[in-house]
Amino acid sequence: MTAVRCPVNEAAFISRDEPALILDDRKITYSEFEFYVAGAAARLRKAGCRAGDRVALGVREPWQAAVLLMALLRVKAVACLLAGEEDGAGKAARAECGIRIGGPAPGLDAESLLPVCIEGQDSAEASSLALEQSATVLFLADRDGGLRAVLHTYGNHYYGARGANHAVRLSSHGRWLSAPPLYTGAGLSAFFRCLLSGAALVLPEPGCPLRESLARHEVTHASVTPGDLEDIAERRASADFPKLRAVLVESDEVQPALLRKARAAGWPVFPGYGIPEMASGISTVMPDSPPPRRDGAGLPMKYREVRVSEAGEILVRGPALFAGYVEPGVLRRPVDGDGWFSTGARGRMESDGYLTVAAPDAKAG
Repeated sequence: MTAVRCPVNEAAFISRDEPALILDDRKITYSEFEFYVAGAAARLRKAGCRAGDRVALGVREPWQAAVLLMALLRVKAVACLLAGEEDGAGKAARAECGIRIGGPAPGLDAESLLPVCIEGQDSAEASSLALEQSATVLFLADRDGGLRAVLHTYGNHYYGARGANHAVRLSSHGRWLSAPPLYTGAGLSAFFRCLLSGAALVLPEPGCPLRESLARHEVTHASVTPGDLEDIAERRASADFPKLRAVLVESDEVQPALLRKARAAGWPVFPGYGIPEMASGISTVMPDSPPPRRDGAGLPMKYREVRVSEAGEILVRGPALFAGYVEPGVLRRPVDGDGWFSTGARGRMESDGYLTVAAPDAKAG
């Protein structure tokens, strides 16, 4: 398989009147989403955007960023995702990108690329995306203060999301809220997981307390940070969110005591382990995991292979693994001869296949 149907386009035919994006003041259905994406892609081509162009996407409105991201994929351009602020990531992006949408630097205006949605507008003809096409670049700060630009193909996102949805199910009636924004690995994961399942991505106003958004939008799934989890577990009872089925927290910094506390209060918490280089994470604790394993990193998800070296280093490979680091004039993919990538973390594989990740300053046992 070398190409698949664009998930927005497919959902516009199957679930045209179901919500794709849920904002605080409106819902955008999949048929409307397709209309926006198709129109934005046409306007991007007219503005001179071509296949292979790297486009810095610094749009402040999350729903507009989602539309333009998919429109860029239709054009076969690469969306270089920015936080929208003038920082180290923005400077690096300008050095690598020839076109810019939004943000403080001159470029295309996001509003001019979005067509006015006409109610009842029919979906466009079938549209496909090549799995091998370069899709997104994430600009990520390292702990030592450096910066890395992580390039994913559409195939990385496709297989990453499919494997993650296989582990923690998401139906077409699901509503996913991601506390991390679209320009992060977790935010992109939630976005593509929703698209491939026909679920809705909830995009609350910036600054809105997470616990309020969970209740207001009847969220079924949520991606949170350890800090978010502690906040909602402290301030609201799980009974206040009867439709919430899964709270995913991917971090090597989450403490088992916090997980146990949240579960004791009734929160459906599923920890996992991931790095931005592996689309949609590496492993997760699944709903049927035995109690002794629920505080660890879980089982490797489908479309990922994981092993631990003799030195205790966690290595990964598979179709969800990124295409490489974008560096001046070159794309560097640091894998060994067998395709294994070092995560930089240490840990061990238990006898039953579960992964245990050592604390950042600890050694694998």
